[in-house]
Formats: sequence, structure tokens, C-alpha cells
Amino acid sequence: MSRIPCKRCGAMVLEATANTYVGLCAPCGNGGGPCEGCGKRLSGPNRSGRYLCHQCWEAEQIAQLTFLPKGWSKLEEIDWSLIQRNFVMLAEDLLRRFREVQENDPAYAVVFQLSQNWILDLHINTEGGVAEIPKIMREKLSWGKDQSDEQCLAEVGIWYTEVWKYANLGCVLETPLGAVDLFHYDLFDKLCDSGESEIICSKVDEARLSAIEAIRNSDAFAAILKSPEFRVFVVDDDGLDYVTKAHIGA
Repeated sequence: MSRIPCKRCGAMVLEATANTYVGLCAPCGNGGGPCEGCGKRLSGPNRSGRYLCHQCWEAEQIAQLTFLPKGWSKLEEIDWSLIQRNFVMLAEDLLRRFREVQENDPAYAVVFQLSQNWILDLHINTEGGVAEIPKIMREKLSWGKDQSDEQCLAEVGIWYTEVWKYANLGCVLETPLGAVDLFHYDLFDKLCDSGESEIICSKVDEARLSAIEAIRNSDAFAAILKSPEFRVFVVDDDGLDYVTKAHIGA
């Protein structure tokens, strides 16, 4: 029996099959197709109508960005509005992916942390995550192994982000270090030791704080399932409230 290539994925299929599905193989004829980037079989196109998996879509978007100029080497060259957009783009992607795995477990808090090397980290814990805090404490910390769950919670409380279920959301979701993250590291290496480092650090904080405001008003943030007591914190690298330097959750 003769075979011909599928018009969408190139797989060799029987002529009878191709006739049934108007030149396509059965999987493509039923709505599927290969990712344009990596070739992975997809059940259907993405929202744009293209067959592109999330990872390849993200890589394409980043590759098309015109605001990652590695040539920036001094303060006056930096476009801070574009730096802000970097943070927003990454955070919104993480929040969308978090919602996909959150299911029906409401978030009780989100912490935006202005971390070292000009990174903006996101920490999220859910009501279900509270029950896991003692277990995570015993795994991560050197003490608490002989304490009850109640004692563990009383000792550390539920506001210690290191023992949250989604502490550092990018790591939990196994997000590889992307072009935008590498860009921030590169910019930090170039400018942090300059004579204007204090001004630059202040500008970076302004960009991150502006990004946090935009993220909080985004559709991706609104889509998160939240508890009635849901709270949002902005903290410094030590995990203290950014403005007052007090411990969060007090």
C-alpha cells in the first residue's frame, strides 16, 4: 500500500487515511500537530492558532524582545521602563503556570521579594501548604525533628517563606534560567561596582516596585484562587517588610 506524507507533520500515512483526513494523518486530522519549535506532539494549537508548545512559545517571545541590549554599560543608557517590563513578563508567566497546578487550594499569601543580583522572586503559600510546613521544616532545618507539628508552627510561624509550599515559585515550577534572568545578572555584573551603583540600585528597586504594582493588577494575578484572608507582602532580601523592615505577618 502506498503512503504519502501528512501535510502538517510529515508522517507517512496510507493514502486512504490521508483521503479521510484531507491530506493529514489521523492525529493531525483530529486536531493535533507537531510543535513548530521542538516537534513535540500537541493535542491542538495554542491561543494564537499556531502549533507551539509553551516552552517554545516563551523562547520565541524572548528571542523577539528588543529590550535586552547587552551593550548597556552605563546609567544613562538604561531604559528602566523596559527593565520593568522584563519583571512583569516573567512574573505573569509564573503566575499562569502556578494557577495550572494550584487546583482548588486557595492561596493565603504572596510575597514579592527584592532579592540579590536585581532579581524579583515570588513566594506563594496555600491553605494546604500550611499543613506541610512542619514536614518541610524537618527536612530543611537542623532542628524541630523531635517537636510536634504545633510546636514547629509556633516556633517558626506560617510567615517563614523558606518552608512554604511554593517558596521561590520559579524553582518550584522548575523554570530554567532564561534570557531575561541572564540579562539581569549580566547588567548587575556590569554596573554594580560602578561609581553610580547607589543610584542604579535605587533605580532597580523603583523598576521592581513598579513591576509589582503592574503584576498585582494583571489578569494572571487576578486568576489565582485566593482565601478570604489573602495578603500580599513586599519584602527585602532578608525577608523583612520593604518599607518598615519589620517581620511580615505580624
